[in-house]
Amino acid sequence: MNKDYYNILGIDKYSTQEDIKKAYRKLALKYHPDKNNNDEECNKKFIEINESYNVLSNEEKRKKYDMFGVEDSDINFEEDPFKMFNSIFNEHLNQFKNMQYENNFDVGNIINELSGLNLGNLFDIPKFHVKVNSYGNNKQINLDEIFKMENNKINNKTSNLVEEVIDDIVIHVDVSIDEIYKNKKKSISYEKNRYKKGQLIKKKIKLEIDLYDKEIILEGNGNETKNKKGNTCIYLHCNKSDFVRINEYDVYYEKKIDFNDYYLNKYVEIKLPSDEILFLEKVKGNKLIRIDKKGIPFKENDKEYHGNLYCYFSIIMPEINDLYDKVNTILELENDNKEKKECIKYNYVNSYDIFNIE
Repeated sequence: MNKDYYNILGIDKYSTQEDIKKAYRKLALKYHPDKNNNDEECNKKFIEINESYNVLSNEEKRKKYDMFGVEDSDINFEEDPFKMFNSIFNEHLNQFKNMQYENNFDVGNIINELSGLNLGNLFDIPKFHVKVNSYGNNKQINLDEIFKMENNKINNKTSNLVEEVIDDIVIHVDVSIDEIYKNKKKSISYEKNRYKKGQLIKKKIKLEIDLYDKEIILEGNGNETKNKKGNTCIYLHCNKSDFVRINEYDVYYEKKIDFNDYYLNKYVEIKLPSDEILFLEKVKGNKLIRIDKKGIPFKENDKEYHGNLYCYFSIIMPEINDLYDKVNTILELENDNKEKKECIKYNYVNSYDIFNIE
């Protein structure tokens, strides 16, 4: 069977020698027997990786392999895989043992280079300055000492950046759409930790809140420590109703109308949760309409505003067999006099207009 050395190293035929070396280092580290408790499958993989690198890292061997490939029966791999592994990694370590310059260098790049893995700055390792006056093999840099020294710097730097975190007090309140429309308030109470004279004490808080917002954030009114005050977050949940809250202060209402009622009654009637009754004239069925300023009432800077009300009226059609009788009845009764009512204005809109907030 023809072995695919490129596939074994996870590269393609156009890879450079640097690509081949990086791929080898990455896989050799991953499958090294010492790292895998001498697992038999890892040992085989380790030998296979070294065999592939032995061929592809040599330009002459690589040319022959690219032209003729290699069969299992042709393999005569006598190179010690551990010797090859050690030589590659010693080559990279020696780059840092005999430096003869003063410069900045990036430990993150060293780790990436030695492992063949592109970890970026995953461990937040800073660049630092190293001065080396080493000539030949007289002196060596102790990388362990450098890492230890810089790790202490990182830990000290991190400890200074740690910010005290206080969990917010979270309160959930169920309200009805009727309560919101009628501008009612609700009393709530909760307990918080208060820092006073060097100790924490429990304090009960009682509040009366408006109900028109979906959430109320009370900054600095949560738990306390010596240096910080947390927040209290109140979330208001609207109970199920025919009137559904959408957006911040808009409301959606859907009503089914009987075929007879739709054609015989001149008006469509809506009773709001505030008990106000609205009359609409000449409304088309199965169309979305908007009634301005009939949504949720709310306050902003001591001024009162209202959201909008969106309505959809679906017409309940009779069975086809009853349609003839229904139409005759409507024709007989449609001229009956109806009481004149004051009607509210409305506009036909598209469904996306509901969420098209300026």
